Amino acid sequence: MQCNQQRTERTHRNGTLGKIQRLSWIWVTIGLIATLGAPLSSLGGEGVHEPPEGFKALFNGKDLSGWEGLVGNPKSRAKMSDQELARAKEKANERARKHWHVKDGVLQFDGKGKSLVTAKDYADFELYVDWKITEGGDSGIYLRGTPQVQIWDPSKHNGVGSGGLYNNQKHPSQPLVTADKAIGKWNTFRIKMRGHHVWVWLNDEMVVPGVVMENYWDRDRPIYRTGQIELQSHGSKLAFRNIFIRELVTAEEATEEGDWTSLTDSEQWRPNSGWEFEGDTIRLGDDGGGYLWTKEKYEDFVLDLEFNMSENCNSGIFFRTNPENAVHGGFEIQILDSHGKEQVGKHDCGALYDVVAPRLNATRDAGEWNHLRLKCDGPIISGWMNGRKIFRIDISRWTEPGKNPDGSSNKFRNALAELARNNHIGLQDHGHPVSYRNVRIKRLD
Repeated sequence: MQCNQQRTERTHRNGTLGKIQRLSWIWVTIGLIATLGAPLSSLGGEGVHEPPEGFKALFNGKDLSGWEGLVGNPKSRAKMSDQELARAKEKANERARKHWHVKDGVLQFDGKGKSLVTAKDYADFELYVDWKITEGGDSGIYLRGTPQVQIWDPSKHNGVGSGGLYNNQKHPSQPLVTADKAIGKWNTFRIKMRGHHVWVWLNDEMVVPGVVMENYWDRDRPIYRTGQIELQSHGSKLAFRNIFIRELVTAEEATEEGDWTSLTDSEQWRPNSGWEFEGDTIRLGDDGGGYLWTKEKYEDFVLDLEFNMSENCNSGIFFRTNPENAVHGGFEIQILDSHGKEQVGKHDCGALYDVVAPRLNATRDAGEWNHLRLKCDGPIISGWMNGRKIFRIDISRWTEPGKNPDGSSNKFRNALAELARNNHIGLQDHGHPVSYRNVRIKRLD
């Protein structure tokens, strides 16, 4: 549960909401029941089941593998450095092991401590989960890190049952019907999430028919596209079992959605005869040509490309950068022949130059193609190389000129948090042969 001050108000408001919803959404119910498969109860009797066809076990019935202790919320985690997040996760996992236990295939919570979350992020999915509470119990299932599909004792809430999207304000928050079993009995949720919409069945009865789930953490934005699934701690003893999931769109696939624009056409770049465009490849000519800049500006985006370095190469990819002041007026991902180097720093390949070192050396040898992805979303800048995450920072923490938050110095005359975010993308000529191919961009703003 979130926002205790809202609970009494919502429990009492609009007592006829269930009847109205049943009438207005009955066509949705009929169509979806016919198309979305068999309920879990049809798979067998009481106890622990095998996953339905096409589903995977999210809980293995033996230990907490695949789960971890909750750290903050999506917004607070986004502000943490990699090191801060790792330390926080270590403490959260230690705390979780004290209060979450497995016995006879059942995940049990002693009513103390904090929530348990999946170690993996999810986008669109269908989820089965059995749950059981004690008298007055209160819990919920967070979807993509957002509250929540409600679990509670209906007798304590004017008979309003579990399954509603409790924290909704603009869209329906209560279930169509009360379908809870008696306290102490096992209940089964079947939850489907696609895009912003959520369907919920409780004990084979539809209680939420494709309702928009709102972003509790940021009311002005849609719910996050990906995030963790959370079993909420709210101070009461809980039990969960038979947690099965079928991914409809994976978190990785979700990053591919949207309208991509290729940047391999010379017309998209400022004129520069020193760079050669051939098919899907952009290559620095033998005689060099200075920096290559996009004509358009980009603020929030995902940039995806491959690069190929010569031996001892030094180059870079500039973004959110003023071409008239490339050194101090923007950001650069370093492109450098540093394959095989054990300890990498803020000037090695994959570094956000002079700002943060890559968390690992994912660079391939000179002459091989490397895959790079960069995501800029407000103050959050993230990078991946060859499928591995190399950095993630919140640039709003860089509040002092010439200084990084860890106290180390950088080259910048202005605080990075103050730099203009809507600016150009550039490819650096540093006197070494380098090629880029399959360059594409997707705007997020």
